[in-house]
Amino acid sequence: MNLPPPPDELQSLAAQHRLEEVAARFGLHLEVTEEGGRLPFEQLAHVHFQGDKLTPNTLRAVLFPYGLATDERGLLLPWRTGRRSVEGYEDGLLRFLGDLLIEDPAAFLKRPERAIHIPRDGSLPRSAGYLARFYGGDFLPREKKELVVDLARSQGPFMRSVDDDPLQIVDAASQIASLAAGFRPDAVQAALDEGRFDPFLVAAPPPDSHEAEGVLEAFRDRLRAIAPPGLDHVAFVNGGAEANEKALHIARIHGPGGHRVLAFTGSFHGRTLLSLWATYNPVKRVPYQIPGFEAAFLPLPVADDPYADPAMPDDWRQAWAQREGKRHWDADDDLLQAEVAALIALETEIKAGGALACIIEPYQCEGGDQAPTRRFFHGLRGLTRAWGLPLIFDEVQSGFGLSGDNVFWHQRFHLLDAHGLPDGPDLVTGAKRAQVGYVVSRWPDPALTTSHAASVVRGICHLDLLQGSPSHAARAHERLAELEAKWGHIVSKPRVFGDAFAFDMPDAKSANHLIGQRFYRGYM
Repeated sequence: MNLPPPPDELQSLAAQHRLEEVAARFGLHLEVTEEGGRLPFEQLAHVHFQGDKLTPNTLRAVLFPYGLATDERGLLLPWRTGRRSVEGYEDGLLRFLGDLLIEDPAAFLKRPERAIHIPRDGSLPRSAGYLARFYGGDFLPREKKELVVDLARSQGPFMRSVDDDPLQIVDAASQIASLAAGFRPDAVQAALDEGRFDPFLVAAPPPDSHEAEGVLEAFRDRLRAIAPPGLDHVAFVNGGAEANEKALHIARIHGPGGHRVLAFTGSFHGRTLLSLWATYNPVKRVPYQIPGFEAAFLPLPVADDPYADPAMPDDWRQAWAQREGKRHWDADDDLLQAEVAALIALETEIKAGGALACIIEPYQCEGGDQAPTRRFFHGLRGLTRAWGLPLIFDEVQSGFGLSGDNVFWHQRFHLLDAHGLPDGPDLVTGAKRAQVGYVVSRWPDPALTTSHAASVVRGICHLDLLQGSPSHAARAHERLAELEAKWGHIVSKPRVFGDAFAFDMPDAKSANHLIGQRFYRGYM
């Protein structure tokens, strides 16, 4: 069993973290030594002070007024010796680096070259050191990633490690669909520089404080203004799985009550309790399933043509809006019959009892980039409303502007009720690109929760950015057309919806071969 270090080691570790944090503000990294730490001279060699480039000799003279000293390798911070308080070192280092920033801002603010860079020998020593500290031997399970990301110097699609010879690659997954504009977008950086985050950076204020409630209410107002009709309540949580949990909790209170979720094949809704039980992949779900609370997974009908928008029969919405209404249409249309069969299967599960809600992704991302038709969603909304079953649209991955046209993906469907009036789901969940988890709901949250105010400010900044920028759809169409023209024997069904795009490959072997090349080509 790993025991905690003695108090003097804890104090030393706390001092180390404080000084590392000061250095990190300026994009610098401390070396840990027996006496404390050192800021290597090579990290400052490009900086000018009072008109001249810093050299080891000038650095020694410059540091004297700040109460700091050097050796032959760099700036010393020997906090373990007790010669000076940690606060003294912290104050001196902060003042010195602050003055350097004023003297030569370009040395600190210059962006790295936007290009893929892989260290020649593949080693990432500083990342390895940080990860060794983080994992504490075997105290924490290790992840596959070998780099520690330098958030101050990562930019746009380029993710950069903290190492002197850094790994810089394209994060093709956008931090699992969380960064709509890549790392450190200019709009968010400007908000940080202008002080919009200042009240929330050091500690999260109480959620009922004036500062926190102000930004929370501002984000609520923005979401309510663009939400579907009747969705007047907004609740915040920390992430996507929590958002789905809260939505299911609210739905259970205001719906028929029940103990099981109705979901669809290919679904992914999170990794916590109900959200995991509503996730289709049995490898992820079954080990944690509690008997008696199994979800029912309905077939998800998807057209061969990703852009299919088939016409609805004249009585389509009216039929599904009635319990036991018309359920048969004579048409030589395989997709229509598949949609009818899926909706009948759903109705059968509803009539069996015990269902608390129906949850569906308007656009399946993890499930294979699958998009059911607008016609199917009109039938789904009518059927669930007829039976009084809450309908949840999980837009954790697909929402917040991914579709290009709207903040909410499902707004592409222009849902109408049986009378032709605008309609929508009962609850919509979001997270990822929004920087916080949220639930937009027909009903209030009975157990009000909140999010860190700094994340909420970041979410508002991202919403501003998304609403003020065109989507990349046109460019994606062009590039996918080029890809299909060159590799048409293995690339098929290219499709673009706003900022979401995909294509098919003939089999899993081909897809895995492509995926297997990503790292050495500089993509993650």
